[in-house]
Amino acid sequence: MCTDCTAGSYSNVPSARRCALCPARTYSKQAAATVCWQCPVSAFATQGSSECLCNVGYSGPRLGQCIACALGKYKAVNGSSPCELCPRAKYSSVNASSACSLCPPFSTSREGSAKLVDCECNPGYTNAPQDLQPRANASSMTSSLINGSAASACNTSSACNTNFSTNVTANLSGFTATAGILQCRQCAAGTFKPTTGSAGCTRCAAGSYAGNSSAACISCPPFSVAPAGSVRQADCKCRRWYRGPPGGPCYLPVCPAGQYNRLFGGSDPLAIECEQCPNNSWSGSARLGRDSCACNAGYSGA
Repeated sequence: MCTDCTAGSYSNVPSARRCALCPARTYSKQAAATVCWQCPVSAFATQGSSECLCNVGYSGPRLGQCIACALGKYKAVNGSSPCELCPRAKYSSVNASSACSLCPPFSTSREGSAKLVDCECNPGYTNAPQDLQPRANASSMTSSLINGSAASACNTSSACNTNFSTNVTANLSGFTATAGILQCRQCAAGTFKPTTGSAGCTRCAAGSYAGNSSAACISCPPFSVAPAGSVRQADCKCRRWYRGPPGGPCYLPVCPAGQYNRLFGGSDPLAIECEQCPNNSWSGSARLGRDSCACNAGYSGA
């Protein structure tokens, strides 16, 4: 009895004893096939397949046309699954990507980024125009290709520096002219940068401090202050009349028992200078003036 060749197989000779499997990269989707059909360039099939599957980097319906993943997208597996957006801190600058490229160190990008220049320095890191370095001893230079097209052409080393610094800063700020690579460096201690992007680092205000690669400055402990651009908590010193180690905590001292604050009531309400109470008088610990000294038992007077 003769039976149909099943999908994925074929027979092209009369009186065949058995059907042959379709070779790899070919398929037959119907029974009783006499030939196998070639898969499109952007698709594949294993031996004995009844359909072609889209390659990595391509997507489409089963047995339909496979479309290349657009810029900013990728597809890492074979089949009909859709292309996905590149995640944050990655980008895809070519069509039909099977993987997204990582942004340079200390930088990030939005989801679905399609260009290297979409990568921007993280908070606490910066790229400044001085990062645009001309090629050493170059008599002529064409800039590195970024996103598939040349950004600028230069005639001399100095001209390259000028062109890259002024004409294309919006696109290339922080990229080296020789390599086209974003160079994010940490904000120095005493400075900070709270946002993503190419902005410079800002000096910490007086009364605060920051270590390297800081997104924000840290306020000094209460009742202490530090000069602008301070780099550590130990730079915070107690305010006048307050006591405490560098970096705090700071406290307002009081005169010990038996003494009074002779500067009480002066122009500086925080001033303190202790003196012994007059003979035969005593006080509890306080910051008050001489009136806080009271006569001992058995004595009277003002």
